[in-house]
Amino acid sequence: MNTFLLVGYKKQFGCEPTVAVLGMKGARLGEPYEQVTSKKGKNQLVVSVGGRDFRPSITKLNKYSNGFEFVSVAGADLIRALSDNNRTLAARIGNTTLIEFSSANGFASANQRASINCD
Repeated sequence: MNTFLLVGYKKQFGCEPTVAVLGMKGARLGEPYEQVTSKKGKNQLVVSVGGRDFRPSITKLNKYSNGFEFVSVAGADLIRALSDNNRTLAARIGNTTLIEFSSANGFASANQRASINCD
């Protein structure tokens, strides 16, 4: 399974950044079949940057025939933390680590390009 950490901006969501972990088998995401919204602990997406945990108030789980997507609003503190190079980064649900990097670089420039959607 391929797993990705994504940050995106959409005008329809008020240009607030969202963070998502997408996992899928194959090159294309399959058909969606369920969406679950969680406001409590074990089903929340937690992004850890440099040892600091960022916990959103709401996480949405989108299930697909060949994968999943956990998505939530990314606060300004998380965006700033991701912009610092050479930080360890992990995203997890409960005790399950979904993705982990020992050093994450290049986020600031990628984030700047992504935020153009809201200009």
